[in-house]
Amino acid sequence: MTIPNRFEMRLAELKGRFARSLPGRVEEIAETLRRRQDYDDGQETLDRQFHNLAGTAGSFGFLSIAAVAADGFDECAEAGSGPISGEARYLWSIVEDLAYAASGEHFNAPDPTDEWLARNDGADRTVTSME
Repeated sequence: MTIPNRFEMRLAELKGRFARSLPGRVEEIAETLRRRQDYDDGQETLDRQFHNLAGTAGSFGFLSIAAVAADGFDECAEAGSGPISGEARYLWSIVEDLAYAASGEHFNAPDPTDEWLARNDGADRTVTSME
């Protein structure tokens, strides 16, 4: 039985917060893609959104999300700054994949304290020394 240290608890909290933010992040990407497609606007924003999502997801261990977002970033780079047409269909499929992954039950991250208590039979323990 180990008691999580502050770093582990904080990391679990940040990971949970990131997981809960995924649907909103994906919706922002979709809105930027709509703007990019309709008005040829938002290329830099779309690039940045895919890049940030890929990096952050990878840092928190959401490797499938990171890989799909990296595909979106690569596709944006290939499309360049001109109007998107053929690329739009593929970019929309990437957004759909991200939306599906972001809506998964496994992203409803519990509070790390509740998780620890569940693993330790709900016992309330006082830490007297650091291991």
